Amino acid sequence: MSPMPPSVARAVQLLERGRNPAAREMLALLASAGDAEAAQMLAGLLVDSGCFEEAVEVLRPILESDPRSGEAQMLMATALAGAGDLEGAADRFRQAADLLPESPAPRAALGYILSRLDRPEQAVAELGRAITLDSGDPSAYCSLGGALLQMGRYADAVEAYLKSIRLAPDFSDAHFGLGIGLDRLGERDSAAAAFQTAIGCAPDSASQLAFYAESLEEMKRPAEAAAAYERLLEISPNDETAREKLARCPAE
Repeated sequence: MSPMPPSVARAVQLLERGRNPAAREMLALLASAGDAEAAQMLAGLLVDSGCFEEAVEVLRPILESDPRSGEAQMLMATALAGAGDLEGAADRFRQAADLLPESPAPRAALGYILSRLDRPEQAVAELGRAITLDSGDPSAYCSLGGALLQMGRYADAVEAYLKSIRLAPDFSDAHFGLGIGLDRLGERDSAAAAFQTAIGCAPDSASQLAFYAESLEEMKRPAEAAAAYERLLEISPNDETAREKLARCPAE
């Protein structure tokens, strides 16, 4: 492996010290001068910062000159997904999977995107390949559970979510998906326990808790929806929409 150019090494040092704006400025200057390594690092920093459209523009010339860079294809796919271009993301993740045949990451990501595109059969196939490459990824099993739910294979979905939970006991999305699967199977009490666990171990994310609460309302589970809104108000006490929805949750 060739040594890292001093200028790029300096940018890495800035990142390690938490000086992201300075590192981003330095990398942008290097990228504008044609430094491909700096450009790819800049794209990664932009993706991590949620600047997806900017990352796409930085990555375009990199992939025009080297379309067989699996890492760059992965970054482009992630940026496109963040920017809302799921079809473009699926195509890039597929190319990355071909270029990185031993890596489970592009196939797991492709499976997740295909599920979001309402292509669950294809999603299950890709996630199965990812799990064959790495059977210890809780996110892959969670995504598999979601695709199986879409197909109406509720018992199989429950098993996938349970595998995810065994690997990551505090994975709130897996507990939530498990609750949906159990609810579809008519196991109402077990579903309630799974939903309560999901709410209890959810990160302090207002958007995630709002999604849980609204989904539970749609499933006609007012007690669990109320618990989600209460948790949401603990971290966002000024959320009047959540407060109004909580007040409308009927007692079960």
